[in-house]
Amino acid sequence: MVIAISQTEGNRILRATQLSDAFGAGIGEMPRNDYYNNELLKTARRLAATTLENTLFTKNILLRMLIRERLKIALYAVVLLVLLVYRSTPTGWLLLLSQTLFSADLILKWMRLERFRLRTCRVYAELEQFFLQGGDTKKSNDMAILLSAFTDYECAKDEAVIPLDQKTFNQLNGTLSKRWEEMQQRLGIGPVVQK
Repeated sequence: MVIAISQTEGNRILRATQLSDAFGAGIGEMPRNDYYNNELLKTARRLAATTLENTLFTKNILLRMLIRERLKIALYAVVLLVLLVYRSTPTGWLLLLSQTLFSADLILKWMRLERFRLRTCRVYAELEQFFLQGGDTKKSNDMAILLSAFTDYECAKDEAVIPLDQKTFNQLNGTLSKRWEEMQQRLGIGPVVQK
């Protein structure tokens, strides 16, 4: 419960920082100059770009985290199956392993990770499409798409209540930063292409 409250409060602070950065409004702490990797002017388009960058990182970190979770659950399931087939296994062992495998923590964490990644991938695709179609934040439809994507991502983070693994972030940061630079070029996200 304490972790959930802390995670949600941390997300609220980051959300305020991201909005402050995007619009130059003082509703949150201003991030370091090099925190967000785009050079867009302080507009809604910058909010779209930072959210797209966030989802790029999040979906890849979650994939790594999910690989570990899936392997852990598969290992428990295989061990349980082997022990079920082996007739002389003590009932206590079977009960212990069954409780571990089907405990709320193990299965629910895996399900929350899966759902978080699914929702993050959806937002990523929406924002990538926004930029591919030359999203113009002066148009109300485009602005609605952008704000919907931003709030969907923020709600997904709050719903999951799972911090991203810092070690995985550190491992992937260089590769994902290069991919983000390539995406900015491909999607025309930069100071030259202001709408």
